[in-house]
Amino acid sequence: MNLQEKERKELQSSKPDFQKKLNEAKAESTKVLVEGDMFKKWPGGRKFEENQGMLSGALQKLRKGQGFTVRKVFAAPDLSQLNWSDHQTGKTKGYIALGDVVCVDEDETDKDKLRFTVFSKGRALDLEAKSVAAREKFVRALRFFIEYHKTNPPPRPKDGASKKNDE
Repeated sequence: MNLQEKERKELQSSKPDFQKKLNEAKAESTKVLVEGDMFKKWPGGRKFEENQGMLSGALQKLRKGQGFTVRKVFAAPDLSQLNWSDHQTGKTKGYIALGDVVCVDEDETDKDKLRFTVFSKGRALDLEAKSVAAREKFVRALRFFIEYHKTNPPPRPKDGASKKNDE
C-alpha cells in the first residue's frame, strides 16, 4: 500500500467520526440558538464599517450610560434568522438573517466579559449576557453557524435580510 492509499483509507475511516461530531455540534448549537436566552440589548448597534475606532451616535449614548432593553434573543426554528423580542410580551422587535451574520466580536473593554456584538451585513446587535457562561455558550453556537453556513447556506427570511422595530 502506497502513501496516498494509506492516507485515503485513514480519511475514509475517520469521516464517520467527523460527521458524527459535526452533527452533534450542529444539534447542540441549534438547540442553544432556537431556545435563546435573555440579554441586555444596547441601543443602536454599530455598523460593520464603523469598526475602525469611530463611535456612532448610538455608541456615544451607550458610553454616556443611557439605557438598554431586556430582550429574548433566539433563532427561528429553520435557522433563517436571529430574532429579538420583548421579554414580557414576546412580541418580536427585530431580526437579522443568520446567513448575513459575518462575525461575533467579544467586547475586550468589558471587564465582566459579558458583552458581545453580532455583526451582519449592514448592522450590528450589541448584547450583554447575564453570565460569562451564557455569553460563551451563545457566542460558540453563533460562531458554529457562521462557519457552517459558509458551505451550507441557510434559508432566507421571507421578507428580507433584517428588520428593526426598536433600538
